[in-house]
Amino acid sequence: FGFDHAYLGQLLLREWRIPAPIGHLVGGHHDPFACEHPKDAAVIHAADVFALALRMGTSGSWFVPMLEKEAWKTLELSPASLESFLVQGERQMQETMNIFFPQR
Repeated sequence: FGFDHAYLGQLLLREWRIPAPIGHLVGGHHDPFACEHPKDAAVIHAADVFALALRMGTSGSWFVPMLEKEAWKTLELSPASLESFLVQGERQMQETMNIFFPQR
């Protein structure tokens, strides 16, 4: 269709009247260092890569994108921190899902 989920997400956030800076971060997360706030965009970029790697969603691509080396450095990630990072992310995802889809 000529656009990706980052662009579509930015358009939806604009329609939903979410503040423009958040929309810019979402729209630029595939190239976080071209954004006005690269560290914040790098967080979204890393979350996107990890979510796709863990099959917590799909971007429509068969492949998991590479995590930008500069994002890895900027966010000060280390291989040792990944397990706790992913465990915490799974917990937070479950908490969020429970808000929208409470258990009966």
